[in-house]
Amino acid sequence: MVYLFESIYSCINAIETLPCFDLLDIIKKHNIFTAEIIALLKKEKLKILPTFHQYLKNGYYPYAKEMNLQQYYLTREQNLHITLESDLIAIHQELSGKSIRKIKQLMVFIASCVPFIPNWKKIKSAVGINDIGTVKKYFDLLEKAGLILYIGKSTTKFSLLEVQEKVYLNNPSLYYALSLKSRTPNKGGLRENFFAAMLMKDYTIASAKKLTLL
Repeated sequence: MVYLFESIYSCINAIETLPCFDLLDIIKKHNIFTAEIIALLKKEKLKILPTFHQYLKNGYYPYAKEMNLQQYYLTREQNLHITLESDLIAIHQELSGKSIRKIKQLMVFIASCVPFIPNWKKIKSAVGINDIGTVKKYFDLLEKAGLILYIGKSTTKFSLLEVQEKVYLNNPSLYYALSLKSRTPNKGGLRENFFAAMLMKDYTIASAKKLTLL
């Protein structure tokens, strides 16, 4: 346990020291930048893929550096519960305890598949929500709470989402917090989630008809 925590700490410290690159420069010079990053990590006795996977699992939240692994997992889960059980209800007072339980179930359902492609009828049935309008409302609340993000054909809101659009949790670490212990999140989907989460801060992302994100 201590060794794993030290590994996470080293991983986050190493990532924080890496240079930042503009997206257009990455597109043009990705081979050069990749070699540079690999060399920098090698100095810290780290390999790029294990370091990246460690970041996806545990590195998104900065408080990972301040506590041991057990405390980190507990804090991450507590923060998620606070957002759902306190923050959402404080803003949307019409929500009941039953509504929050359904929203939690919805998040677990989203975490079960990466990427998540909404099919309103299946979601309604799986989570046990009476009508599609309520399902879409819960998606909208989760988006506003910063717990999910989505890739649409345009900048439409959730009320206009179509079945072929993709929905992700806000960051890869949430998949590990919500996924069943017996199920490891899909690595390709987590890479898509990471890509989307990083770019959506500064860019608008829309889904292509045939191509996936990565």
